[in-house]
Amino acid sequence: MPPPNTITEHVVEVYRALRDADGWLTPQEIADRAGISNRSALRHASRLVAEGLAELVETVPYRYRLAGPQTGAFHARMAKIAAALGTPLDEPAN
Repeated sequence: MPPPNTITEHVVEVYRALRDADGWLTPQEIADRAGISNRSALRHASRLVAEGLAELVETVPYRYRLAGPQTGAFHARMAKIAAALGTPLDEPAN
């Protein structure tokens, strides 16, 4: 298991799924878009919420979205890591 502050390919894929969404996504929708398990999607999306990068609505099921425009240091770090993992962050799909 990677150290807690490590950004893995799964975190990048969750970020990409939220970034490309038109609105709120459930953990299952994130999982489907990111190609990961529902449990992993929930864990990674919750991490993005804890870091202030995503918002959470406590409905059943929970729903997530990015917290406003993602510019600055975090997006630059995410783009650099995504490129190093061989999955560059292109412009949003919308």
